Parts: sequence; C-alpha cells; structure tokens
Amino acid sequence: MVAATPQEIARQITVQIVGNSNRGSGVIVSREDNTFSVLTNAHVVNQTGNYRAITADGIAHQISDRTLIPNLDLALLTFTSSNNYSVAAIDNTIPSVGETIYVAGWPRSGGSLRQPIFKVTSGEIRQPNLSLPLGYSLNYTNLVRAGMSGGAILNAEGKLIGINGLVRLEASGARAISSGIAIDAYLRWHGSKANTATDLSVTIAEPNLPNNSNYNLSQKISLPKGGVNALAYHNASQTLISGSSAGIIAVWQTATEEQLVSWQAHSSVNAIAVSADGKVLASGGDDGTIALWDLTELRSSNKVSLTQPQLIRTLQGHKGAITSLVFSADGNLFSSSWDKTVRQWQIESGKAIKDFIGHTQIVNAIALSDDGKILASGGQDKTIRLWDVATGKLRSTLNGHSLAILSLDISADNKILVSGSGDSAIKLWNLNTNKLIDTLQGHTDGVWQVAISSDLQTLISGSWDKTIKVWNLKTSTLQNTLVEHQDYISALAISSDGKMFVSGDWQGRICWWQKL
Repeated sequence: MVAATPQEIARQITVQIVGNSNRGSGVIVSREDNTFSVLTNAHVVNQTGNYRAITADGIAHQISDRTLIPNLDLALLTFTSSNNYSVAAIDNTIPSVGETIYVAGWPRSGGSLRQPIFKVTSGEIRQPNLSLPLGYSLNYTNLVRAGMSGGAILNAEGKLIGINGLVRLEASGARAISSGIAIDAYLRWHGSKANTATDLSVTIAEPNLPNNSNYNLSQKISLPKGGVNALAYHNASQTLISGSSAGIIAVWQTATEEQLVSWQAHSSVNAIAVSADGKVLASGGDDGTIALWDLTELRSSNKVSLTQPQLIRTLQGHKGAITSLVFSADGNLFSSSWDKTVRQWQIESGKAIKDFIGHTQIVNAIALSDDGKILASGGQDKTIRLWDVATGKLRSTLNGHSLAILSLDISADNKILVSGSGDSAIKLWNLNTNKLIDTLQGHTDGVWQVAISSDLQTLISGSWDKTIKVWNLKTSTLQNTLVEHQDYISALAISSDGKMFVSGDWQGRICWWQKL
C-alpha cells in the first residue's frame, strides 16, 4: 500500500466543529470502544450550548462531553459512533526551524454560499519554542483562515505535532504570523499518550471537470528556487518575464520555454511590469523599492542567450512592500504598496509625480485604463477606488466585496473593470456608470489573479483553490476549469494576441496554455 500523504491523512482525522454561532475545526486524537475524543481550541467551544463534530464522511455527531483544559487554549470533546474513523498518530518531538509542516481545517468558502471547505496549507516552522499565553509555542508560515482554529498541525510524516489556533501580526505589522499549541502541552495534561492506532487508507475522487476545454497545456516548468510572484509578456521580443519569491527575475523564450537570462533583483520580487515601448522593466520588492532595468538588448535581439540587463535606477519612497506595478502608454509608472498608498512616477527622472491616498489598509492591486485616464486600486479595506489620473482626485469608491480586493484588470476598451477578492467572487463593473454589472461565482477561495483578453471575449482567473477558470466575458459563463497547478495561483499573463496565457503558482511552477 502506498503511504498516505499528510494531506490525505489530515482529511481523515480533521473534523468540523459546529455549535451556536461558533465554528471551527478539531482533530480525532483517541478512541476507546465507540467513543472518540476530539482535540480543538477552547475558543471554538467556549460558549454554552450544543456542539456537533462533522467527520470526513459528512456525518454530524452530537458532542456528549466537553472539557476545557486549564491554562491552555485547548478543549477535549467526545462523541460516540460505531464507524471506524481514523485517529491521529502523535509525535511530541519539538520541530526545528525550517521544518515543513501542514495545517488543516474547515474554513468557509467565499461568495454567497459560504459553505465549509476542507483546506490543507503547507509552510515551515519559524519559531518552535515560544512562550505565548494559553500555551501557544509554535510559529509557522502557513496561510490559515477563520474556521481553521482547532485544526491539525502535521509534520512531513503526517503525524500530529500541534493544534492551530492563532493569527497575529509581527511587531512591525509587516506580515501575519500563524501560531499553534504543541501537542506535548496536551499530553502533559492528559497524563499519557493518546491512542495512535490508525487506518489511513484513502480513496481520492477525480475532480468533475467540464469537457469543453478551449485552452491546452503546452508546457510546464518549475523554477529552481522560490514561488512565482509575477509574470509579464515582453511583446516586442516574444518573451516571458517572471519574478520569484526568491528575488530572481528570469526571461524565457515563449516558443521554446527556454531561459535566456536570470538575475537577482530583490529579496523577493512581488511585481513586475514592462513599459509600452518594451525598453524598461520595473520590478518591486519586499523592501519597498522599485528597480528599473534596461531591456534595450532584449527588445532588439533574437539571441538564444542574453546578458543581464543593466539597472537604470532605483525608485525609493514607499514605506512598505510593493504589491503591484503598471506602466501607462506615455511611460509613467504606477505602484501600490503595503503602506496604503498608490504612487505615480516619472521614469526619466525617477521622481514621484503624485500620491493617491485614501485606502485605510494595504493596497493589493492596481489597474490602469488604456487611455491612461482612470486608475483603479483595491485593498484590504474591501474597497475599490477609482482615481482621476490627471488630477489625482478620487472619482468613486466601489463597494460590494465582503473581503479584501486581491486583483484588478480593465478591459482594452476602457469600459469594464474586473475585480477578484478574498471572498472568492469576481465582479464586473461598468466604468462609465460605476455600477455592478455581474458577479461570477465558481472559485471556492480567494481570487488572486484576473486578466481580460485583448479581444474582450475571455476572462481568466486564478485562485487560492489552485484552479484557473476561463470565462466568457460577454455572457458571464464559465467555459472551463484548468487544474494543472498543485498550489495557489499567484500570477497570470496573457499574450497580446490572446492566443496564449501563462500561469504561475507559489510552488514555483509555470504553465503555458495555448488556445485551441
């Protein structure tokens, strides 16, 4: 029998906890006859009332006993069943810094349905010996969401090493940190090791996919280091440019997917953009700086290899990580940042022209109309703001998403704005009236990327649910779901003729898709 993966194990041992207005996750940690014990966070079950544990088979079991563990954000629940549910294997070894771990739980999906979905995220240990209140001792990089409190923290062998329960900001406020309680804290309270007998044979169902595919996977590669944070086509040379979380920019030959050149640009490349004339590449990093690179050789070259582009200058002024970049047709550059601002730059002088200030939280995405008159920005504050580029004044604020705005694009005819959000919805807005046209539902997690084809027929979206969806923009109907990626979709780029697009994920995979 092939050993089950941590993700498969997590699916069998992680339950939903539902009761009153509370909702969270839990882990089956022991069994005695027909009585199962579930470990969860105390804050998931701290209200009086009835609670149920919903197991992997979808059956809801009434909780018969609830014990809050003193001085720990942990609680032990029990339910009875004659079914043979899997029990977590436990490892109370303290994990080391950099060790790969998995966090599982049942957050709600976005959109109007808000149904629970099972999620497993991978990450690594940052600090394994903290002394935070209520027993929290593990810090890790895994992305977690509301509803995953009480979920399993598993090591690479699929063994339970802790219970997830807390997300907080670093002292600098720069990024979120996930924290959990090491399983040893529970074992010390319990007085003896939990039953670790387990039956982890799992059947994985094939996804039910539409058959009317209109894009075909033509090639895929994996970056040697880091995830894919940004992609952009260089139309003049028919090449693709990628930026990675390892800070590396690479140029790829579109026809052969061969790498022509790569170089270290930042500690992490969060965004890239190519000027309309193809002469300048802008890249933005975690340090808040924007680097401008000379692409003259690339623009006029048919070589199979290139020298590293020269750094023209570095733009400084943002006080937080760069999140998005876009060039106007006349060569000005626009940037957004964690510092809640959007800035316009004059490239030749490297000076800031104006700031667009209004968002109350991080600005995640920007988009510019082709005529250069309207700038759209979307942020953690759940709003989309439309700015008059000439004056820098706010034209309108669009509300409608229930979670952060993650992605934006404007159609080539300057009539439609598309927004993607953490609520999993995609919204289409009329830029003439600033009214909502339609809402597209289909993704089950945050929509990190949206891109409109130049012929205005197709919308492509990429999500945390690891899928790419192809939509008919005219009819607002889903045409296809592409499932090649095994991690969050973090970057998209469409060729100027719309016949090809490229997608990238946090695992470092780049996929080329060819229109049939």
